[in-house]
Amino acid sequence: MSQVGYLIAKIKYVFGGRNPEIINDYFRKQGVRIGNRTHIFSNISNGEPYLISIGDDVTISNNVSLITHDASVKHYVENKTDVFGKIVIGNNCFIGMSSVILPGVHIADNCIIGAGSVVTKSVKEKGTVWGGNPAKQISTVETLRKKYEEYAVNLTEIKESQSEYISSVKLIEK
Repeated sequence: MSQVGYLIAKIKYVFGGRNPEIINDYFRKQGVRIGNRTHIFSNISNGEPYLISIGDDVTISNNVSLITHDASVKHYVENKTDVFGKIVIGNNCFIGMSSVILPGVHIADNCIIGAGSVVTKSVKEKGTVWGGNPAKQISTVETLRKKYEEYAVNLTEIKESQSEYISSVKLIEK
């Protein structure tokens, strides 16, 4: 899986009407299992694409790394090298920008992984929000929904001029 192949897929995506299936098909040809209506905005290519399974309705943001092996073993286990683990991302998940998912991690359905998180262990409870390094559960999706509902952009109200609408949106303060 070359950077060139991914770059060609991205060009086809941009000039092909931004159809996410163009990117998904590239990764499927490499051996990644990808569900329906999934949007991938990162080059998730690695040496073991057959160890990656992504569910339906998943968004993988920019600069996300899915790491299916650990070669450091050779430094502390004599005559051994590499540990491999399957990565499984459930349905309706969001993986935030610059997150890292390590070997053997499974993420349950309806979960959110916050930007910059390093997921070192499986997320077993559905509908949870994880963040940090190492990632820990910080909330539930329902709690997050209630917290940000008034700030979220309402797709039914977007006007012809998107910038005009965005300038009228209530900004979040932390």
